[in-house]
Amino acid sequence: CRDPETGKLTWSHSYEIEYQDRYGFSAGPRSSVVVSDGRVYAAGVTAQLHCLSADKGEVIWNRDLQKEYEIPQYFFGYGPTPIVHGDKLIVNVGGKADRDEGGVCVAAFDTETGNTLWEVKDKWGASYASPVVAKIQGKMCALVMAAGESKPSHGGLLTIDVETGKVYDRFPWRARKRESVLAPSPLALDEQTVFISECYEIGGVLLKYDTERKSTPLWKQREFGMHFMMPVVKDGFIY
Repeated sequence: CRDPETGKLTWSHSYEIEYQDRYGFSAGPRSSVVVSDGRVYAAGVTAQLHCLSADKGEVIWNRDLQKEYEIPQYFFGYGPTPIVHGDKLIVNVGGKADRDEGGVCVAAFDTETGNTLWEVKDKWGASYASPVVAKIQGKMCALVMAAGESKPSHGGLLTIDVETGKVYDRFPWRARKRESVLAPSPLALDEQTVFISECYEIGGVLLKYDTERKSTPLWKQREFGMHFMMPVVKDGFIY
């Protein structure tokens, strides 16, 4: 943490890990920090989740998600950025799943204590996209691009009630190529439509939700494939 005017260091926090990127890309981290209500939330490349005080950088709570949920290394380590909604920190955990049962894919933790509030199990794992909270047909939902590493590849969009963890919708959307990732976050255009995308094979799709919050594609466009960046919506157009 640095003074915005002078760049003077206010505080710092570090911890030791063992990690080597299998592609020799970099040691991370992949995700961004989240600052909310005097706290800083940070998820590291080995899925160490810390909550720090924004003024002094003191550890309020931390959880070793990799150990708790047996999170695999994935292609580039752990990457999704958490999101704060009210008293909840919503995280695309991406815990280990076997053939018969899914691991913990998404979880909500209490922002003050770090205690688990709800968990969603699914065979899909963690992606490199950040969850988004948006109102879908009158309900606040977490829109989570979940992926993981599998053969054949799997993943897509989970639409989850932020209060209870109930999964309203599960829409598969990922390239068949094993060495592919989901990186751009979902984009909610309004309470009924959400745009998601990937760059390896199938591109983008605009989803429409019915009153039960079940989605169906309005259109698909292979050439509108995004890798890390987010599109922009203006005057009825997606750029």
